[in-house]
Amino acid sequence: MTKLGLVLHRPPTLPREAFRQEYESSAPQADQHSIHLPLETDALRADALGQKPQRARCDALSFQWFADPKATPATPPSAVARADTYRLEEVVHWDRLGERPAGTTSPGIKMVAFVRRLPELSSSEFRERYLEHAEIAREHHPGIARYVQNFVIKPLSPDAPQVDGIAELHFATEADLTTRFYKEDASVKVVGADVVRFMTMRGSWSILATERVLR
Repeated sequence: MTKLGLVLHRPPTLPREAFRQEYESSAPQADQHSIHLPLETDALRADALGQKPQRARCDALSFQWFADPKATPATPPSAVARADTYRLEEVVHWDRLGERPAGTTSPGIKMVAFVRRLPELSSSEFRERYLEHAEIAREHHPGIARYVQNFVIKPLSPDAPQVDGIAELHFATEADLTTRFYKEDASVKVVGADVVRFMTMRGSWSILATERVLR
């Protein structure tokens, strides 16, 4: 399956709730499709990581899967002012959630992280170090029920910001994020020391969102 990631931005004049309703009712057709709706503020993530709340930098995030390996995204609904689109290679490291039926909201909450590699690393070096990070996450982030790394093959939008990876961290409950994000106090340093081996904070960002499986 070919996987595409779309970072969606609504027109400034369209209210957020109207955007969400219009997108869900007229979403582009795909063999599989999910939409992530960011929380208004990142308060939960701030609590978990000891940071200040941040407003989401997009209005929705869409993942689309196509059986056709050359598939390109369909024309987005009129509710979408801009879509930054990326062709992805998906690596599912573990999944304790199982199947999520179409038309339902997935349990819990997701953190989706947009990762930009260190400028001194090649794409292959970034890939190697980022894959190694998955084992660090497996040990030190016990609250993650489903962990997916998406490697950006290429951007499909001419003005899409540089992104080298998109991580999906799915927590089955909010408590798994707020109380079980790290295994222990020492995990904070272990994870932090590994992240700086492949990721730059300049251009990297994340959101907390709910996931809805459209089909």
